[in-house]
Amino acid sequence: MSVHWHRTVHIHTASQKHQNVFWKANSVFNPFYQVYRHGDRSPISTFPTNECRDWPQGFGQLTREGMKQQYKLGKYLRNRYRRLLSPEYKRKEIYVLSTDTDRTIMSAQTNLAGLFPPSGKQIWHHRIPWQPIPVHTLPRKQDRLLSYPIHGCTRFNKLLKETLDSGAFKIKLKDYMPFLGQIAPKLGYDVKTLLDVNNQKLWNAYDTLLVQRLHQYRNPDWADQATLDKMKSLLEIGLSAVFGEHKREEKARVQGGLLVKAILEEISKAASNADPRKMMMYSAHDTTIVALQTALDVSNKKLPPYAACHLFELYQESNGQHTIEMYYQTDVTQDPTPLTLPGCSKACPLDKFKQLVAPIIVDNWEAECTLTDFAKEVMKADLVVEPLSILGVDQNHQKDQVEIQMVAKGSRERTCSLAPLPPALRAS
Repeated sequence: MSVHWHRTVHIHTASQKHQNVFWKANSVFNPFYQVYRHGDRSPISTFPTNECRDWPQGFGQLTREGMKQQYKLGKYLRNRYRRLLSPEYKRKEIYVLSTDTDRTIMSAQTNLAGLFPPSGKQIWHHRIPWQPIPVHTLPRKQDRLLSYPIHGCTRFNKLLKETLDSGAFKIKLKDYMPFLGQIAPKLGYDVKTLLDVNNQKLWNAYDTLLVQRLHQYRNPDWADQATLDKMKSLLEIGLSAVFGEHKREEKARVQGGLLVKAILEEISKAASNADPRKMMMYSAHDTTIVALQTALDVSNKKLPPYAACHLFELYQESNGQHTIEMYYQTDVTQDPTPLTLPGCSKACPLDKFKQLVAPIIVDNWEAECTLTDFAKEVMKADLVVEPLSILGVDQNHQKDQVEIQMVAKGSRERTCSLAPLPPALRAS
């Protein structure tokens, strides 16, 4: 299960200048754990004035570009961990868990194609350099591990309302109000609808325009790069407010802390040699990464790009102590960014890591989410949240299987044309 990791080098190829492997002397490298966002996909939804409605597989589906991104990530992981992973797939050494959406399951499948191409006796067809590897899922209604934000938590709803009602959040939003007044009618909404906490219209509009631009579809003239950048900044403020800002640790206890707890349990089993696995793979969403990194207080407060990957690596040092290192990979042609848990070193001792994250770990999620009877009455009397939020929730599972109806009744089918955009704007 453990591999002595004495020295590694950078591998240079034509397509991957800085294909990263790393130097770790006099230590034993134990399993690693990865949480990544799915690859490039079609828009989750659309907006009333949009002319682009026709996507090959419908809304929210992994594209060929997304498959390439995940395949490259799998190849990157194969190279980075080549001294740990067996050359061929061994079912007892890995476990793959995905949210129950097409794009995350397919992302895991294409990632694994790059990570474990068949070799030797595993080649079952000489023309197909691929082999099936199990990808497990949780039913959507039971998923409190990878789908965020987790719904049905009264305490979280209260904390979120406090955040949206705070003066600090309102000040951040105030500067964007003139901008929102300009783009709302162009999208086919009024400002109140655009900012409604429940409908995520702004997120869907930004996502649609971004994906169309990446795929070289022609956007409206008003939707230039400056407009998209401003929409993105606004959404990052909203997403940060959902999981962090006000009472971050309390939110984490009922959100991203659940994933931190699950990963730490797996790491603890590996440290005690109670589990033969060398790799745990979690295929999820941008909100999963944001919830995780905000819970750990290592978030850069930016929207994770497609195929962004948070890595946990477990080591046993020469003195016998186990340490955890974290990295954030957003570009497989570059070295990943080291992440340091506040209050610890880059190579954080496992026991200290557990101690530092203890405030965000709960044993009973249901009990933690329950408010007192008095607090519930207060919430009922003050439940309506003013439309101040700009929440960007990528997975939005409820809309995954719903085709969007155009608002204007009787509107004819509208299609969009390809724009002569430079290749640099394509998804990477």
